[in-house]
Amino acid sequence: MKVFITGIAGFIGSHLADKLLSEGYEVWGCDTFEQYHPKYPSKLKRRNVSNNLNNPKYKLIEGDFSEEEVTKIITTTAFDYVIHLAAHAGVRPSLDDPEKYYQNNLIKSLSLLRALENSPYRWRTKLIFASSSSVYGGVKVFPWEENMNVSKPLSPYAGSKKALEEICYTYHKLTDIPMLGLRFFTVYGPRQRPDMAIAKFTKAIDEGTPIRLYGSQGQTFRDYTYISDIIEGIFCCMSDVKGFEIFNIGRGEPVELHEMVAEIGMHMFKIPNCEEMEVQAGEPEKTQASISKIKERYDYSPEVPYQEGIKRYVDWYQKSKN
Repeated sequence: MKVFITGIAGFIGSHLADKLLSEGYEVWGCDTFEQYHPKYPSKLKRRNVSNNLNNPKYKLIEGDFSEEEVTKIITTTAFDYVIHLAAHAGVRPSLDDPEKYYQNNLIKSLSLLRALENSPYRWRTKLIFASSSSVYGGVKVFPWEENMNVSKPLSPYAGSKKALEEICYTYHKLTDIPMLGLRFFTVYGPRQRPDMAIAKFTKAIDEGTPIRLYGSQGQTFRDYTYISDIIEGIFCCMSDVKGFEIFNIGRGEPVELHEMVAEIGMHMFKIPNCEEMEVQAGEPEKTQASISKIKERYDYSPEVPYQEGIKRYVDWYQKSKN
């Protein structure tokens, strides 16, 4: 089986490549190694792929998934799966540069969809693409289910992901290529981007600098999902891709922000220094996935509770920070 992953050097992409290679898949993929954020230098992405570079079943293409070199590979190579993870991520930065988010997450994705449309192997190819829990916006009914109205996103990032779901549906109808959209819920774990909350909290606690907690005096809730459970969810979905469907991948157990920060502090044997801040635009106060649909279809069951996930992340941080 042959798989192509966009964003293969990123947080989720690199873990997925590791899993697929361990299961005997042939893995191709592309990444720009762009410095996404001042605190996320490209050397971290290069570290993510370094262990696989000598694997004969691993082929890395350095480039954008919308560039001609990459789309030519997709139109001339028989892939069983294309897994589209590459995106410009983050809710708050999208408020400052919305054009970049729509260009990267939607317009460039059209190039990928057109390549699949023009591939003579499209009859055998299945597409799995990354959406986000952000598409639920300000929905106040919990847990969030896939059939809910998500027509009111709160940020350009969320809007770009919702638009991606819609354009993928359109190309599914045009091409008959089976497509699954996966709405990930607050993924964390080793290799996560340094600008993500848990990574920032851990570094701040380690260095004794203040942590800014946004919204309702810090009382926000997130459905934190450990990276291995996300990867297992993707792997489960690969077993049966048909038609066009959307699935949540999360734990379904939201954790309050103060509780999460305290858990990190406990594992680091340090007391967090917190500053309460007003809620930021574009962010919901709570996220919670309903995972009944993916459980019923794929027997998916997340295994890592957040206490264990935080312990694993802190252990990794301590070993890798230098």
